[in-house]
Amino acid sequence: MQEQNKQSDTPCAQAVYDNIWASPVLFVFVSLSLFLSPHDYGGNMAAWAVYFAGWTPPALMGLWCLKSGRRPDLPAAPIGLAVLAGGGLCNFLLHNQSLPI
Repeated sequence: MQEQNKQSDTPCAQAVYDNIWASPVLFVFVSLSLFLSPHDYGGNMAAWAVYFAGWTPPALMGLWCLKSGRRPDLPAAPIGLAVLAGGGLCNFLLHNQSLPI
């Protein structure tokens, strides 16, 4: 019975592992949506906060990969990081006056 539960958890854990690498795409989408919606300066700060929060999942997954000795998910990891970097560049070029630095 325990062996059956262990086998059923493995595909779920693999699905979570694969999808977390692509999660920065959602953060970029939400931050761009916040930037494009009509609001005041505080809305831009929220959009930057969402964008910077998007770096958390790949950073944590990278640390987990280093600790466990696994390789990053090759199709999703580089694409997620590229979209995150590209979205950040787009946000910076269009909304650099509200950058919270």
